[in-house]
Amino acid sequence: MTAARSIPAILRKRIREIDPPQAVEVGPQASVYAAVAVMRRRNVSCILVTEGGKPQGIFTERNLVRLASQGMELKRLRMEEVMTSPVLTCGEREYVYKAFGTMLTSSIRHLVVVDDKGEVLGVVTLSNIIAVAGYEHFLELKRNRQVMSRELFTLPAEASVHEVLGLMARKEISCVIITRGGKAAGIITERDAAGLLTNGWDAGRHAVGEVMSAPLISVAQEHTVQDSARIMRLNGVRRLVVVDEEGDPVGIITQSDIILGLESKYIEVYKELIRLKDQELRATLSALEEKNLLLDGILTSSIDMGIVAMDTGFRITYSNPVAGEILGLAGDLVGRDLMDVQLLEPHISARKPLVQEGAVPRSTAPFTFERESGDRGRRSLQGRLSGIYDKQQQLIGYVLMLSDMTERKLAEETIRFIAYHDILTGLPNRVLLNERLYMELARAERHSSRFALMLIDLDRFKDVNDTLGHYAGDLLLKALSRRLKQLLRKSDTVARIGGDEFVIILSEVQNPENVLATARRILCELERGVSIEGREVKVTASLGIALYPDHGADADTLLRVADSAMYRAKELHRTSTGSNLFVAERS
Repeated sequence: MTAARSIPAILRKRIREIDPPQAVEVGPQASVYAAVAVMRRRNVSCILVTEGGKPQGIFTERNLVRLASQGMELKRLRMEEVMTSPVLTCGEREYVYKAFGTMLTSSIRHLVVVDDKGEVLGVVTLSNIIAVAGYEHFLELKRNRQVMSRELFTLPAEASVHEVLGLMARKEISCVIITRGGKAAGIITERDAAGLLTNGWDAGRHAVGEVMSAPLISVAQEHTVQDSARIMRLNGVRRLVVVDEEGDPVGIITQSDIILGLESKYIEVYKELIRLKDQELRATLSALEEKNLLLDGILTSSIDMGIVAMDTGFRITYSNPVAGEILGLAGDLVGRDLMDVQLLEPHISARKPLVQEGAVPRSTAPFTFERESGDRGRRSLQGRLSGIYDKQQQLIGYVLMLSDMTERKLAEETIRFIAYHDILTGLPNRVLLNERLYMELARAERHSSRFALMLIDLDRFKDVNDTLGHYAGDLLLKALSRRLKQLLRKSDTVARIGGDEFVIILSEVQNPENVLATARRILCELERGVSIEGREVKVTASLGIALYPDHGADADTLLRVADSAMYRAKELHRTSTGSNLFVAERS
């Protein structure tokens, strides 16, 4: 079995090979009511808004539920007023695994496929990708309880359809469980809601028990995720209710939950793909016996790698178009001396002896370099210089393989960033905080210096999420995080370790009074209002302080003491007019 055959089918395919379903399209001036009717008739979850064959926006079942919950008159609305824009797209030659990654990182279920002119060819969904690849290529033996969402939303069967739509829109959820006598009896999904609206149902007059889908399709929490994926496929659904041993709902598992659980495995397979691709190219080169055969093999197998073949004097005898693009050289390169390319000359000169002295086929001398590429910015490139040998093992020339590693390098940097930082705010997470704290402890012990540890908790932050929504809460956290960073020195650290909890390390503290002054400035900045979508939002915060070595000589002790001080500050602030700042007492 070759290396390529060990790669899951999804990673060897391009979007055009999975035959993305044809998009259902309307114009920007189309009535929303008419467009929804088309969605229902064609049994699709989205409709594209196009003009001149190019995508202008997208309208999904979630958009429809949000409009209906607001009591909007669909017949009076045009698509250009309510569509989601701009639209995420990919080319038909895009690898499926890259499209899959885009959908994961963007938290979307639809990706529009376009041709070289940007005109719509179709819409690929997560269901399409999974149908082609199969969950089994990615899923480990996980249980439903490991990936399910434990946040359940229920309404009694007597509730009106309008109440259900309002709950789905407010909470941005795709389904609601319907109960009778306190027991789960059915379910309403975005697809169900879209069907009711297009059939002319009065959402305010009808009880949800009349229109819910029943009975529930459920799975046990200890069953494997593979079983759940199979049940979804057989029943043509995108979600299942997870029940305990007594049959009571304890969670919801959706296709999105399953797919989000694949991300770490996806990254591992992606790295393996890169390694195997490089391995295959080297194996191909080593199998070629003559220069013409070598060049013919490279020409037919290389897609995104630049190839330059040269004689022993480094005069170019062959190059593919990608090589000229990577090097920024226009025109035919054949006949030119590669050593005249100043960007490469120092790298080639240093590696030429390594290849010659080895005198062994398949020996390579790798190197990396960077160059500016106009509007594409600075690119990170990788080169491999190899010798070409005849049957008598005599050196007859060289082959230079060039690849643009910019995207791979950025992907690796992104992965490293995600491992050590909070995705929402960009601040260090708990992992990086612990590393910084241990470094600060070592430095303070070595220099007999002091530092301060602050733990901050926003008061009544849940009220912001409950009243304004999680999106507003996220904007507030990002704004407050920026203020904290601006207040501190470069040598200090501010980290987010929980929903509304922050930790600050103030290094090299000379005077505890300075710590108190900094803490007061921080509280003042946090309590200053933040404008969110035209509305001023204010929160207060409670802050606890621990000093090294006064309150502890190790990380766990300092964090515990600062946490206790923070809760003491919160208690004092809540029960009196006292300050919401508290410094730990000496032990």
